[in-house]
Amino acid sequence: MKEKYIDECKFIQQNCTYTAEAHYQMALSAKAKAFWFEVVPSVISVITGALVAVGWAGNELLILTISGSVVTAVSSVLNPSKSYQQHLDAATNFTALKHDARFLHESRSQRLSDEAFAECVESLHQKYNELIKVVPPTSSESFKKAQEVVQSGIHEPDRKKNGTIK
Repeated sequence: MKEKYIDECKFIQQNCTYTAEAHYQMALSAKAKAFWFEVVPSVISVITGALVAVGWAGNELLILTISGSVVTAVSSVLNPSKSYQQHLDAATNFTALKHDARFLHESRSQRLSDEAFAECVESLHQKYNELIKVVPPTSSESFKKAQEVVQSGIHEPDRKKNGTIK
């Protein structure tokens, strides 16, 4: 019976690894969007507006000021910074849950009775399900990138030749 619960821990650990990485990919994308849609247009608007205001540039630059302001306004509605934070929080939560699952099946399972271990795994499963309900969705593209990253071995601990962790 314990083996089935150990398998469930491994399943949760693997799902969390991929899902956390997908959320990290979404966060990176949102952070880049925030820079390009919030910072850059604002800076352009300020610089061109100031140049026109002091008379160092003609009114032709006002179109850049207006365009930058419009992009900034649209960005404030879409709020890529909020998306960044939501995905970063989701990634952090899935990473913590991944570590909990690994610790439970690699370390605690040996010290717990079958019944106590089953209760811990069921609690872990419930946490996983509750987390899935509240996090923002990821995209197919971010999941594909997450698969590449995870399968490259980046989330595996460094090991000695005999297989033990360094």
